[in-house]
Amino acid sequence: VSVLCGAGGLGCITAPDERAQRIKDGMLWAWSHYRERAWGHDELGHGKSQWVDWMGGIGLTIVDSMDTLLLMGLEEEYRAARDWVVNELSFDGS
Repeated sequence: VSVLCGAGGLGCITAPDERAQRIKDGMLWAWSHYRERAWGHDELGHGKSQWVDWMGGIGLTIVDSMDTLLLMGLEEEYRAARDWVVNELSFDGS
């Protein structure tokens, strides 16, 4: 794979379905690591072993990812995010 194609050759994939699937796979990979290590926190920290609450612990990654999950057809992941927002999201700092 050419260096110009980027990591995993994604930049050289021209078939739309294959490219879309590779991007979806990347989202699922990132989402699963966030869920496993930082669920409910703003983001997964560096080194993937700790979380960061730089927006006050409002679950920023969950809120920010909901539209992407829905557009990608990741319905199970979207429902988990929606349920967290309905049951856990709080702006009162507690």
